[in-house]
Amino acid sequence: MAKLDSLKEVGSRIRWKSILAVLFVILVVILVFRNLQSGYVVKDNIGLRAYAEPGSTKVGGSTILQIEVKNLGQDQDVGVAVTARAYDERFVFTNTSSTLVEAGVRVGPKEVRRLSYEMKLLSPLEGTYGVEVTAKAENKIEGVKEQVYVNVER
Repeated sequence: MAKLDSLKEVGSRIRWKSILAVLFVILVVILVFRNLQSGYVVKDNIGLRAYAEPGSTKVGGSTILQIEVKNLGQDQDVGVAVTARAYDERFVFTNTSSTLVEAGVRVGPKEVRRLSYEMKLLSPLEGTYGVEVTAKAENKIEGVKEQVYVNVER
């Protein structure tokens, strides 16, 4: 009986409201972080992730612009217009020799589409060159945007 009394005494000393509040906060944090899409910028249920491989290159070298478009919607395919535009006219896409590429892709629910474009620098100037990538769902005025920067060194 003494053990039972000591357990009751320990149980009465515990601040149950504090423990329940901490458990609730932990549960909310877990749910929030589980629902975040790592690395994606999201708008209108369209996630966009863009990066350059490699992010740094030598003068005369090239890099690959990688674009990922994800449909975060639950129920239907979405048509997405993807546009990539270099800020400097000397930094061009290899296949078009232009500073602009455009593509249209259909993305199913929870699916990801990946696009790759090779880019090169036309002049021997080192520096940082940027590209703006936009993904816009059909029937939407604005889309999600992301900037990618590539360092060019000697």
